Amino acid sequence: MKVLSTLALTIPAALATPIANASDYGCRVLMCMSNPQGPMAVQQCQPPIQRFMQEQAKKPPDPFPSCEEGAPATMQGANRPYDFCPEGTTALGEQVEAIQLAPAVYAQMGGLSPWMQGGSMPEGLKIETGIGEGNASGLGSRNKVCVGKPLGTLTFRSGSGEWVEMKTVNVFEQLTTMAPAASPRVIDVYIQDKLYRSVRY
Repeated sequence: MKVLSTLALTIPAALATPIANASDYGCRVLMCMSNPQGPMAVQQCQPPIQRFMQEQAKKPPDPFPSCEEGAPATMQGANRPYDFCPEGTTALGEQVEAIQLAPAVYAQMGGLSPWMQGGSMPEGLKIETGIGEGNASGLGSRNKVCVGKPLGTLTFRSGSGEWVEMKTVNVFEQLTTMAPAASPRVIDVYIQDKLYRSVRY
């Protein structure tokens, strides 16, 4: 089919080769969902994907269509308010506080005693508080925090007058925040048990 040969140019050979000649509905959906340009970027994908989305909108939704020829590729549905952290980063734990600093800046500040590590928080730095993977209830309006290589900790003075206290925060070389997705419903496409792409709907 033309749609399958077209998609074979844009998706991994591990998925395209086994089902290049498949024409059943389930395989069309799997290949269209795997297209990096979007599941309906190819015109021939629009009818099967529209049908598939209508089936998933039912309560309860219909089972996913099968595509035995697509192995080792599979499709799984999930309810996930936040996307996965970018490669090389992990979700900051719940209630853990962190800041981002360049390694050279941290090296200059980290060797000082806690009361001399900068007094108040340096201007321009913002403490982010982790929410883990963001799957707990009540977190829908908060940003998920993803962090890269840990550098250590820094301690700053917080408050004023009689209410001065010491606040210790974790320092990371990379820190990224992620807003919650518009819809928590997501379809993950896996190839050889490795996530290839996710489609929200």
